[in-house]
Amino acid sequence: MAPKKMKAVGNFKKVNKQVKVKNEMLEKIVNYLNDKKGEDIRIFNVKENNGLWDYFVVCTGTSTTHVKALRDFVSKEMKQLGYSILYKDSGLDSSWVVVDMEEVLVHIFDKDTREYYSLERLWGDVEENAGAYIK
Repeated sequence: MAPKKMKAVGNFKKVNKQVKVKNEMLEKIVNYLNDKKGEDIRIFNVKENNGLWDYFVVCTGTSTTHVKALRDFVSKEMKQLGYSILYKDSGLDSSWVVVDMEEVLVHIFDKDTREYYSLERLWGDVEENAGAYIK
C-alpha cells in the first residue's frame, strides 16, 4: 500500500513576526528557528504516515555554521522548557542535522542539501499554510 500524502501544517518563508499554530510545542520550535533567522520553515503532519513522530519541522540555514547554531539553540531552549531531546546530531556533517523531540523531528539543512533531498517531494504533495497563521 502506498503511503498517504503528507500535508503541510505550515509554510513560513522569511517570517518577521511570531507564528501561531495549534500545537504549543510546534509553535515554540518554529518561533525559535525564526528568531535565529531560519528560512523556509515548514511543519508537516506525519502522524498517519509514520509510527515514530507526529510532525516533521523542516528548516534551512544559510551556512553549516548557521545550521549548527539553529540546532543548538532549538535544543537548548526546548530542553529548558522541559521538553525531552531524545537525539541531537553531533554535527560531523552539518549540512543536514536532526533534533528528535519524541513527537517532533526537526530537520535543519543547508540550502543545497535541502534542495537535493527535497523531503517535500519525497513525501508527496503538500498543502501550503493549512492550520497555521502568522500572529
